[in-house]
Amino acid sequence: MRLALALLCSAVALAQPAKRSDHLVRANQLGFSDSRDQQKVGDSYAGHLVVRKTPAYEAGVFYWYFRAEENPDTAPLVVWIQGGPGGSSVEDGLFFEMGPLRVEEKEGLSPERPRYILRRNPYTWTRKYNMIFLDQPVGTGFSYVDPPTPMIMSDKLHNFWTRHLLNGRTRVQPLSAAQSSKLNATFQFTDQTQPSSSAPTEDGDFAHGYAANEAGVSKDFITFMLAFYDLFPETKNLSLHLTSESYGGKYVPEIAAAIAKHNDDASSAAQKIPLTTLAIGNQWTDPHTQIGVHPEHFLQIGLIDDVQAGLLSEPIERARDAVKREDWVGGLEARGDMFQMLSVFTGGINWYDFRLGNKGLPVQHIERYLLQEQTQKTLHAQKKTFGTDSAVFMSLATDNMKTTLPLFPDLLKRYKVLLYQGHFDLRDGVVSNSRWIEAIDWDGRVPFKFANRQVWTSSEGELQGYVTQYANLTRVVLLGCGHLAPADDGCPAASLEMITRHIDNAKFL
Repeated sequence: MRLALALLCSAVALAQPAKRSDHLVRANQLGFSDSRDQQKVGDSYAGHLVVRKTPAYEAGVFYWYFRAEENPDTAPLVVWIQGGPGGSSVEDGLFFEMGPLRVEEKEGLSPERPRYILRRNPYTWTRKYNMIFLDQPVGTGFSYVDPPTPMIMSDKLHNFWTRHLLNGRTRVQPLSAAQSSKLNATFQFTDQTQPSSSAPTEDGDFAHGYAANEAGVSKDFITFMLAFYDLFPETKNLSLHLTSESYGGKYVPEIAAAIAKHNDDASSAAQKIPLTTLAIGNQWTDPHTQIGVHPEHFLQIGLIDDVQAGLLSEPIERARDAVKREDWVGGLEARGDMFQMLSVFTGGINWYDFRLGNKGLPVQHIERYLLQEQTQKTLHAQKKTFGTDSAVFMSLATDNMKTTLPLFPDLLKRYKVLLYQGHFDLRDGVVSNSRWIEAIDWDGRVPFKFANRQVWTSSEGELQGYVTQYANLTRVVLLGCGHLAPADDGCPAASLEMITRHIDNAKFL
């Protein structure tokens, strides 16, 4: 109970500004090309909320909140957090996946000054739901730690993070010479150690202001939600639904478990967070299990041959052995070796969606839009240039290869859980997720395994995927999309219908 009270008091004290009007984003300031789109999306709210403040630093998260197009006063509240770690919910979720906005880059007065035009995403989840897009952990996207603490990482880990985990789609903050010199005088991050806190009194779940584990991530999330409810008290009466993808297979279970404890410890209903359902796409949840299926999976779809599958098994077994020994960074580096080897074997295949061949995701224009001074001014995001601090990844380097599988038995007793995968995803796709889902030790393990896998079609009869359901667990395989399933080139219509059925407690079949 003391933890819940402390978080509540902290959130009330830290919530800035006191007036939501200071975070108002007028729709007519965003640059819509069609007034009808502008009217449907409507005004929104964006800005920073401070989650921690010490004598050494201040840490704040950035959110962008859209009210539902339909029945906003009663529509459920959905929070989207991007994976990574270090992926921006604003860049990816809001502008590339299920968010209400799409941005087009047009020729301007000069090549250095392009024009940006916004339009509405017809398949946005905000058609039916109030939505928060949250840049977290602190240091991600527009979220910040002030002063920031850049961390030097090995070339191997840097390549793994920026290319294989972020796929080059989120800008990594550069390390200046002055910052590098200062960093060398304070600490060096090695492959086997977590950076020690610069403040002796700092909570052990944080390092230099950044989340050092999932407990730190969860604490900041709860503090944010309590501060958000203080700023928007009418949303406290709405059911809350936590959604994510990829590294969200780590974030969401840990946050949901922390909220459950927070609610159990709360002294009154007013202090509780009304979390109702969880939804995670293409999950990175149980690394030891999931990486073991890659050679077989890649071989069966023709991306590698038998000899290459054998070679690929070597770094995978190194990674699995490191996980058993709890050498978390060693396991992470070995996983990076596996992805690098796969890239060589396949000519740089895009493992987020192998239909793309060796092309990246088309999101660079979104980043350029978010880097515009006028954009940051409109969004009240001027405390930090858009990008992700290297410390986000490095502070969680010992978290990446840990499992959240043991949390699911209790979560399935408390919440409805949706797990979905796009079947063109190579990284955290259908096969790797099937293995750990089958291993959940819960009361429905056997009934779920033998439940009928149903064909799922749209109202027009179009095949959308396959659904397995039992008790609180729903598993959906989406046809025609990859790792970022709700994206425009993925399954936007099916994803909207899927999340609607999940949140509204409607049957798929």
